[in-house]
Amino acid sequence: WKSIIPNTIIFNKIDSNQTELLLKLQQEFDNTIIAKPAYGQQGIGIKISNDYNEIVNYIYTTEENYWVISKYLSNPYLIKLNKVGVSGVIYNDTYGRKAHLRAYVLLFKKNGLLRVFMYKKSLIFCAAKEYNSCNQENTEFCNLTNLYFGSLYYKSINKNSNDAYKDLSSIAQETIPYNDYFIINNQVKQAIKATINASKEHLLC
Repeated sequence: WKSIIPNTIIFNKIDSNQTELLLKLQQEFDNTIIAKPAYGQQGIGIKISNDYNEIVNYIYTTEENYWVISKYLSNPYLIKLNKVGVSGVIYNDTYGRKAHLRAYVLLFKKNGLLRVFMYKKSLIFCAAKEYNSCNQENTEFCNLTNLYFGSLYYKSINKNSNDAYKDLSSIAQETIPYNDYFIINNQVKQAIKATINASKEHLLC
């Protein structure tokens, strides 16, 4: 799992206190971390910081009890967009932006036999702004690739927020150089296999 998922802890603040969480973070991590509400959606409530006191104080000021806290990957694969969006936003990247892939998998189980199918095309979702081009007030536009933040960014520059979904998403094979996509896609397949193997005895189809 360490080759797929960065060092991660699951934390329930009901069963602990701030001092215990701070100690745990200091024991488990030695770099920037990302804290996510375990039952969150749309990237809302995510906090990224190398100040563990800041992370602890933030967690204990929210209503969320369950958290996923991981090592933050500070050197991600970046995508350069070069196009004009449907709303007239010009993308002429020089540095690149964070992105995530969405692979679609179908599981079919019959007579105890599990078959797995992966759709040939994957989607890619890009961050609203190039990596490291944000300040502390709008860091989510560079660090989070959820299109919810893309729509917020478009709204902030007086563009139709729905256009962000069209401009910042695309077919992965059409956006990533082929050699890179081949390598990344094989890594995705291995992650899918590991995930399914770990849960196949508990799947209900």
